[in-house]
Parts: sequence; C-alpha cells; structure tokens
Amino acid sequence: MRRYLVATLILLSVNTARADTIDTEMLLEASVDCIDCVDWKPVGVCVWMTCYLWNCEFDYSIRFKNYVPDFVVTSYSNEETPFEEMQEVVDSSNEMFGFAAGFATTPGKHVDHLRFKKAEVWGNPGVAIYEELHDSSEEMICKSGITTYKPYYIWTADYIGWHMNIPDMFNPKSYTGAHDMGTTTVKFGNVYPRCGWSIHPEDPKAAALSAQRAGYIVTNPDDNTRVRLEPETDCGDKCWPAEEIVENDMTTHKWQMLVPKYQTKGEIFGTKSGWSNFKYDTDEQYAWLLWRPYSCCSREGAVLIFSIDLTEGEASSFDDEDFDDLMETDGSDFGNSGSGSMM
Repeated sequence: MRRYLVATLILLSVNTARADTIDTEMLLEASVDCIDCVDWKPVGVCVWMTCYLWNCEFDYSIRFKNYVPDFVVTSYSNEETPFEEMQEVVDSSNEMFGFAAGFATTPGKHVDHLRFKKAEVWGNPGVAIYEELHDSSEEMICKSGITTYKPYYIWTADYIGWHMNIPDMFNPKSYTGAHDMGTTTVKFGNVYPRCGWSIHPEDPKAAALSAQRAGYIVTNPDDNTRVRLEPETDCGDKCWPAEEIVENDMTTHKWQMLVPKYQTKGEIFGTKSGWSNFKYDTDEQYAWLLWRPYSCCSREGAVLIFSIDLTEGEASSFDDEDFDDLMETDGSDFGNSGSGSMM
C-alpha cells in the first residue's frame, strides 16, 4: 500500500509546471510533491461488529494514519497577499473593516527589529486530492473535512486581536515563555501573544512565528476569544480528526514552505540553526502548507466497537490468527485500546 501511495503521488506531480506565485496550480502540485509530509503508515486495528437475527459476527480492518495538507497559511508585510487568487476576498475584508484597510508596514524598514506581519489561513484546494485518494484506495488513505478556499482566518476580521493584541496582552502565557517555539540555541519566539507583532532580526523567522500563531488560533477548539472559522472535523465515520497544532511537536503538524523557497519536505519551526538562509524575500511575502495528521480505517462491519493502537510493525503483520487471539483476550497482548467513541 505504501508503494501504491508513493507511486500515485509521484504520477500526480509529474509534468506540472511550477509557478512562481501561489495559485491553485501550485497548491495542487505542492499537495502531492511532499511525500515526506504524507507519512502514511498503519498504526492499529479497528474491530467491527455486524449483528443478524440470531447472532453477531466480528471482523477487523487496519487503522492507518497520514497527514493531509489542510491549510494555506500566508504571512506578509505589504498590501497584497501572496495567495493572489484570494486578493479579492482580502480586499473585501479590508472594506468591511474599514478602520484596518490599507494598513501595511514598509518592507525592509523596521525599528529595532520590530516587525508586523499580516496573516491568513485558507482551506487548501489540494485536500480534494486526498478525498479522491480516500475513495479510490478503499478508504485506506485518510481525508480531512476542510473546505477548499474557505477563509478560516483573515487578520483584518480579527484586527483587535491581531494588531491591537487584545485580549492576549492580559494572558499570563504572553509573559511566561510557556509556548516558546524553538530550542535554547534556535529561537523563533513565543506563540503568545498571538498577534502580528514580533521583535526579530530575521524576517523569515518573524513570518514563521506569525504563521504558527495564526495556525494555532484556527486549530485551537477551545478558543472563543478570536475571530476565526473553526475547522470542520467531519473526515468520515471511521476517522479520528486532527487536533490543535502544538509548537515543537511534529506529531501534531508539519510545515511545507511554498514561497519564497519551494520545499518538498515537512518540518516544524525551531529545529535547525541557519534556518533563515536562502529564505529572505525582498517583498517580505511568505506562505506555507500546514499539514495535520488524521487516522482512519476502512469499514468491515456495521458498527465500530473499538480500536487498538499498535506499532507500525505489529499493524503491518496483523492477520486473521492475531484477530482470533485478540477476540479471546482483553487486547493487552496487542497494544493499547484506542477510543471507542466512534460507535
């Protein structure tokens, strides 16, 4: 199955002209170009039950996990968003919230490294590819419920939060450093306060920090203090949806840079020294795909009664004999019992 997925993604990316700006064509290519980002693997077993008039039968299917490129996240300084096809939406938002219209920092001119970055989070049109792969692979590749082109976050709609730093200026997290992104030697900054302002000598890192903040605002399900659209969690009736992204934790997300440097590998911010090298943009425009992990299993019965988490090796070699042993035990020999909330 892994070979099938890799071959399919390679075929989808062949003979596609790479654009210099962010548009639908580039996003579709990027969504299949980063095989490292997908990270498809078996992670457990789902146990199904089908009941008839006189008896019930049990069956199983392998539970898989892969990342999906849910969002396009832009971070920039001037008046035009790097996602050119969404410029009209941004202009409409500027007009609607007229007090913020036309606000822009001048690229290259920063006092004491104080920088302001605008940010938006859009539904990636590339998620449609993973819906097709999900259907054509008998549900062995997970999809997401994200809506393509949907504006999940536009900074002007959240002007008070993003530009004026309210209410985060009153949040203790903004002063404790509890959400520092990076390591003791590679500093990107604190995710709090979640605003467009930062003090940083390196512009690419300031842009990355703003992207992380915007991504966190969108994916945090418990945050009702900011103006955003909450991501959909309906990724299928046999799916465990992605959760909020956490800084320094690749198990919750991956970033794939699109501009100014096109990359085909996923990463989290704050792990590499010299990260800003060859990523400076004279117009100070940056954009990434934000990948998030989903877990799913194909239907093999009427009701999913429970799932068990396994190592990749255990899940890959799981067979009928193991299933018989599983049904005769409490599952302790096969790993940890997963969520049964999907019944």
